[in-house]
Amino acid sequence: MPFWALPLFAYHYTKSMILQTKIQQSFLLIIAVIFFLLISANYALCAELNQETDAVLKTAENTFVAMKKSKKDNSIVTAAESKNYIEIWNFLTTESKETILKDVYKEEKKAGFRKDFTLKYVEDNFSECKELCVTYWYNFLTAFDPEMVLSQSKWEIGFVRSDKAEIIVTYKTAQQPAKLKMFKENGAWKFGLVETFWVRR
Repeated sequence: MPFWALPLFAYHYTKSMILQTKIQQSFLLIIAVIFFLLISANYALCAELNQETDAVLKTAENTFVAMKKSKKDNSIVTAAESKNYIEIWNFLTTESKETILKDVYKEEKKAGFRKDFTLKYVEDNFSECKELCVTYWYNFLTAFDPEMVLSQSKWEIGFVRSDKAEIIVTYKTAQQPAKLKMFKENGAWKFGLVETFWVRR
């Protein structure tokens, strides 16, 4: 290389190195931004999952707490006490409600006390918790002790998805755990009483 060309070479070399350095800095900045976005997205996802998990557990717990409040040693239920049954009803999934209503309707229809007995009558009865509703929940809670789930079992989250979840509940002397099935309906978590405990027909 001619001696006179050295300054020009040095100039272009220096310019090239500066450009390369700027490209490397820009590349590192892009990587840093992507990394930050990934971390932020992962944090938001974890926070949302934790929030959903808390909501699932709270709904399940509140259902059994409502059952505990409703459990009685005698069959005399006041109007105020029947509101506890309505609270249980409001925690249940649509499928659970429909199954219970159809079961009660079939049993009452089979008994034949009323010829004009309809499914709509049963629905209204449970909505306001009148005699059929009171009888159903009294009998249910006579056979089932919610304390077995609330204070005598170990709770673990099985999974939480966008529209359903599962809570694994192991009673202290049980060989196998029960899997409480939870479903999201209209933005709120509901307990699948029938889906959990009823034998598939």
